[in-house]
Amino acid sequence: MSLHRLGLFDLQNEFTRGTVSATEIATVFQKRLTFVEPKIKAYITPTKKETLLAYAEGVDRQLRGWRKTMPLMAMPIAIKDNICTEGVKTTCGSRILENFVPPYDATVIARLRAQQYCLIGKTNLDEFAMGSSTENSAFGPTRNPWNPAYIPGGSSGGSAAAVAADLCVAALGSDTGGSIRQPAACCGVVGLKPTYGRVSRYGLVAFASSLDQIGTITKDVRDAAILLKVIAGRDPLDSTSADLEVPDYMKALKENMRGMKVGVPKEFFTEGMDPEVEEAVRAAIEEMKKLKAEVQEISLPTTQYAIAAYYLIAPSEASSNLARYDGVRYGFRATKVSSAIRPMIHCKCTSPISSPFLLTWPVSRPSWCPAASAAKNCRSACRSLDAPLRRRRSSVRPMHMSRPRIGRERGQTLHDHRNRSRHYCARCDRAARIFRAAIDSAS
Repeated sequence: MSLHRLGLFDLQNEFTRGTVSATEIATVFQKRLTFVEPKIKAYITPTKKETLLAYAEGVDRQLRGWRKTMPLMAMPIAIKDNICTEGVKTTCGSRILENFVPPYDATVIARLRAQQYCLIGKTNLDEFAMGSSTENSAFGPTRNPWNPAYIPGGSSGGSAAAVAADLCVAALGSDTGGSIRQPAACCGVVGLKPTYGRVSRYGLVAFASSLDQIGTITKDVRDAAILLKVIAGRDPLDSTSADLEVPDYMKALKENMRGMKVGVPKEFFTEGMDPEVEEAVRAAIEEMKKLKAEVQEISLPTTQYAIAAYYLIAPSEASSNLARYDGVRYGFRATKVSSAIRPMIHCKCTSPISSPFLLTWPVSRPSWCPAASAAKNCRSACRSLDAPLRRRRSSVRPMHMSRPRIGRERGQTLHDHRNRSRHYCARCDRAARIFRAAIDSAS
């Protein structure tokens, strides 16, 4: 039996029955890390062999008298490196936080620790979670396990690649504008961004606070249900977390989809989509029909404003959140007064998108203020999208609204900082024009 190929549910069953021990599980995954990780580079900080085995031996000793296990006990789970873990470095893929060791656990980590999970390592990501390829990390790019010449997606590319390469049994990531769902699609695993407020954000290094959400990356939907059940729920340390009862997600899993209404938004099948992507999505829709789902085409007319709103709201909030890494209050500090300006400008960032100049772009131009306000209003108005969705239990769409394309080959992204900067600013300008036009037409 190849333990590393099992999903969370199956591996936990084997462990609960006593077929395998925590030490055996840790040994298998540690060997897998030794031989496969150098080719994929999914981790920034893999857990040391001695630490893994010491933890596993402790679990086995604990269960010697009475074998009472928990859903995640001894399960090797990877954590995206922008989620705080007490005593373990959290770098956010940046040299700025290269040596940052959090003195506390994020709420999701505290809940995993209560289950006695096994932290197998902190995974790679685009710097400060800004990117969609996991090439913009200060610690090097991550490769797609299915084809190392291709990107794994991003920004949670390290977590997705680790699950796909059987370097862990499951992983946590964070999603602002597709950073769990897109790499999961690129790597052929299951990525879930929970509804905002379902999972606490306390301990997640913020990118865009009103969009960020911690979610799961697993080998199948059943595993996602198990992991979400553990990390979800109200947290007094996060005022935006929802005070709602956490259901048993496993009960929602059935043999077929009889009685389920599925909406297919026509606006999401845009011009310029890769034929392979559309074909795969259409094939999934046909499979749902075979499983007795009621599939209906729906219209979400305000979709055209969604991307424009994102390109104004996300960098504006990031400008506020990342202002602390200015080399004075927090982050990389200059050793000489004469060189203090340079770190504040370049900030040791590998990604131009995370440079202070570009982050403040949407909020530094007076002509953009009405557009930014309109973007926030648009997000509120987009709740009208809930109406057609409320009558259906789910919807089907391509993996990423703004990038419905198959995984690119590594190197096809715009590596030149000037080109990438111009590309990003052009998107922001286009977003502002959309909202200025909307304001003019309304007046």
